[in-house]
Amino acid sequence: MTNITLHPLDASGNSFCGPAVIALLSGLVTKDAALLVRHVKGDPTPVRGTTTSQVAKVLRLLGISMVADRRAPATGTLATWVARHGAPHDTFLVAAGHHWILVHGRDHVACSLTGGALVDVANYRMAGARMEAAFRLTQVAKVNAQQLADSVRPTPVQLSAIERKLKKMVTALATAHGIAVDDEWREFERIWVGPPETLPEDADPFEDDHFAYSWEEALEHVEAYVDLLALAGGRLDLGDAAPEAQPTARAGNDAAPAP
Repeated sequence: MTNITLHPLDASGNSFCGPAVIALLSGLVTKDAALLVRHVKGDPTPVRGTTTSQVAKVLRLLGISMVADRRAPATGTLATWVARHGAPHDTFLVAAGHHWILVHGRDHVACSLTGGALVDVANYRMAGARMEAAFRLTQVAKVNAQQLADSVRPTPVQLSAIERKLKKMVTALATAHGIAVDDEWREFERIWVGPPETLPEDADPFEDDHFAYSWEEALEHVEAYVDLLALAGGRLDLGDAAPEAQPTARAGNDAAPAP
C-alpha cells in the first residue's frame, strides 16, 4: 500500500466535483473521469451528480480503496473535522455541503472549486460546510488510468462529409454561446445538447429531453438556444467571435451521503 498522490487538475470536458476528485486522484482529464463514471453507471447521459457508490466503484477500478473510517465520523463542519482527523500521511474523500472534497495531509483540501490546488482549510470557501460523509483512501494497486479510460471509450462513429460539416457548425456555435454539447456516446445514436447556464431553467424548451439523434437535429437545438439567449438579452450578434469558454469549477448537489 502506498500514500495517495494528487495530480494536477485538467478540467477539460467536465467541471463538476465528482469527476474532479477522480481526476485529481488518477491524473485523468475530467472528461475521461466522467467517462469512467458513466461506465460504472451504465448510463450514457452526461455526468453531473455522483453518488458514493459510483465514486467508490470508479476508484476501485483505479486501484484505490475508499472505506468509511469509524475513527473519523463525519460530524461538525469541514474545518472542525479536518482539525480533528487530518494527518500528515492520510488522504480522505469527504462529502460536505453536497460537494466532494479531498482532504490531503494535516490541513489541506483540494477540489473543483480550488482548481485542483491544495489550499489550507482555513482559507477554503467551504470550510464551514456541514460534513456528510468521510472515507479514507488507500492506493492498493497500480493501474494505468489512461489505459483504463481508453478501454471503455466508445468506438468513434465514422461521419459522412455532411455530418462532419454539421458537427463543426454545432461545435463552433455552441462554444461561442456557452452551450454544452457531448457526443461521447454517439454510438448510441444520441448527442446531448445542454442549455446555456445563463438561460432561465423555466425557459428551456427541451426540458429533460436534451438528446438529439443527428448532427442536423443537434444544430436545431443549439440554434434554438441561441435564439432564446438573444431574447433574454444574451449574445445577440451571431457573427461576432466570442471568447472560447474556459473550464470553471462548479458547485452543486454533486455528492451523496454514505448509505
